Amino acid sequence: MRILITDKVPESLLSAFKERGYNFDYIPDIEKGELLKIVSKYEILIVRGRTRVDRKLINEATNLKAVIRFGVGLDNIDLDLCKEKGINVYNTPRAFTEAVAELTLSLILGLLRNIGFAHYSICAGEWRKKELYGYELLDKNVAVIGFGRIGRRVAELLKPFKARIIVYDIIKFGEELLKQYTAVQVDSLVNAVKDADIVTIHVPLTKETRNMFSYDIFRSMTRKPFLINTSRGEVVDYDALLYALDHGYIRGYATDVYHIEPFYDERLTKRRNVLLTPHIGSQTYEAGERAVEETIEIVEKIFKNIEGV
Repeated sequence: MRILITDKVPESLLSAFKERGYNFDYIPDIEKGELLKIVSKYEILIVRGRTRVDRKLINEATNLKAVIRFGVGLDNIDLDLCKEKGINVYNTPRAFTEAVAELTLSLILGLLRNIGFAHYSICAGEWRKKELYGYELLDKNVAVIGFGRIGRRVAELLKPFKARIIVYDIIKFGEELLKQYTAVQVDSLVNAVKDADIVTIHVPLTKETRNMFSYDIFRSMTRKPFLINTSRGEVVDYDALLYALDHGYIRGYATDVYHIEPFYDERLTKRRNVLLTPHIGSQTYEAGERAVEETIEIVEKIFKNIEGV
């Protein structure tokens, strides 16, 4: 069975595959046209977020048995068509929980205390101490939108700050689980954000979540919260976001994800109440090694299921 890896992965994964004698090709940053020519040779495809496993690619991948997403988000993979074609899809969700959750906490604190603007003002030779008042995280109402692995870990990290956690998720959670995080669950996004001081987004990108942060949702934010997004850029309606910043519906915005990547737009980047990072949520050395371990586990299971080893 042949494996194709189309995006950059840690060297330790390649070493592990060599040690096990796996037949694989490592072609990071391969262009789509070239990939379409060779993908039919492989039974397993390993990708990150760059490679789009879309209808065109899947139709050319006539021998494909499995797609492994070295990461969490699956929005770059046509899941419905994979299911129709009998192609199993896997990801490595456990690996990146801590990295994304810790970045989320960093963005919250950085936004509350104007750390980005403070840094660049000094780099510009300016001493703007008198302007740089911020907010404390202690005792704030934090709406966690999406209460999966990452959302729960963020809630856990917020415990020392005595934050009041407001959960919104399409899944109804039991009281015992919510008590572990000192959280209450509400039945709508509006009810989650209307009393929040901070809103942090942790939902996957689906048809239902695309542009879920709309003009109407921003207008319902009566406490003018800080908004943090480490999920997917398209979850936030970009024009509505600019409107919300212009009209003071939110006090600030911190994000690691964008509707277009790479991203640059002075309508956002020139604002002092914005904190931006270039989609680095999963990029820690520790998370990479955990993802390697998960990927090896998945490949071993695939070999056992397909080859009967």
